[in-house]
Amino acid sequence: MFQTYARAAQAYRAAIASSSSSLRTLLFLYDMMIAHLLKARDARGRGQFEISFHELRDASRIALALPTTLDRARAGKLAATLERFYLSLSCRIVRLSRHGQPLERFDRMIEELRTVRATWQEVARATGETIASPTASAPSPTCDTSNMTVNG
Repeated sequence: MFQTYARAAQAYRAAIASSSSSLRTLLFLYDMMIAHLLKARDARGRGQFEISFHELRDASRIALALPTTLDRARAGKLAATLERFYLSLSCRIVRLSRHGQPLERFDRMIEELRTVRATWQEVARATGETIASPTASAPSPTCDTSNMTVNG
């Protein structure tokens, strides 16, 4: 699991370093997680379990990369809480891959992520960031994690 985290963190550090805002990057990562969960739910509903698994894996890897967006100096003690939340989030996403998980669990996770994303959007507004809200017509973000592997 650590190697997966390290690879994901490395991939996203590059994106964050080139971003003008950690909040903008964080919101983008939430958008990517939500997009992967929507694809996973739809694939599961069609009985395409392998596709669903891969989408869940990608969403989980993004959750593991979220701590790289933390500004620990500004976040203080909240940074540790957020790190625990992100790890828990990744574990909960992985649990969705278990056989027999109802689609409603996917929907609850997606709604939870949308709520957390909206909270971060408010933080961005309060700090003067100009970040557009995602729209239904916007293209789904993608994340290439094909070169990442899970090593027990």
